[in-house]
Amino acid sequence: MALKRSRRIYWLPPVLFVLSFILLSSAKIIGITGRAAEYLGLIELPKHPVIPGSKFTDAVFPVLAGNLLPPYISMFLVIIVLAAVMSTTDRLLLTFGVNVSYDILHNVLHVSSERVINIISKISIVSVGLVTAYLAMYPPQLMAWLIWLALGIMFSTWFPALTASLYWSKVSEKAVLSSMLCGFSSTLILGYICGKPPLGLGVTLTLLNAPIYFPVIGFLASTLCLIIVSLFERKGGHEVLV
Repeated sequence: MALKRSRRIYWLPPVLFVLSFILLSSAKIIGITGRAAEYLGLIELPKHPVIPGSKFTDAVFPVLAGNLLPPYISMFLVIIVLAAVMSTTDRLLLTFGVNVSYDILHNVLHVSSERVINIISKISIVSVGLVTAYLAMYPPQLMAWLIWLALGIMFSTWFPALTASLYWSKVSEKAVLSSMLCGFSSTLILGYICGKPPLGLGVTLTLLNAPIYFPVIGFLASTLCLIIVSLFERKGGHEVLV
């Protein structure tokens, strides 16, 4: 929305991909470094508060910061991490409330009362907060499964559709909708198949004896569906989903 020229939006996906790759790679390198330092006895990770006999590996970043940096810098970094977590939680709760109250009530059900929309938005935010707190009481395995499933569904549902809408002139509206439905359903089914019992069947997907992250299959299915439907319809125009 802050772009002065609409054509510059074509540069957003590759720029965001490069930035995300740098940030995620850096986070993984920090994590690997911390695990190696813990293995060599250079740092000591705290015990896990839930799983007996295991270390709290999520504390690698603050432990490394406390051991390698001066106290005033390490405390500053810890505050940054906590602020990032809180801001992300805030944003997700508000986004959920807006999606339910405005996108569904206003755009789909055509509810025009601002008072009703605000009330539903507040109820939605409180409800999802309570549900999230309840789910957090389950073993971490459940939370990890939900997080990976949510990220996989977002990736396989939206990425092929948005990318093709920006860069491929032959993609059609029906192809985009079919692709999103295919990516969502296939990733959801594979998430159940690959999830560990009692959440799923516990099947491990492999290729050349190497494990495969199950949303990759959903992404491929979504992309193939988009290409096949677009080529089948042979339409030149499309609606850009931005």
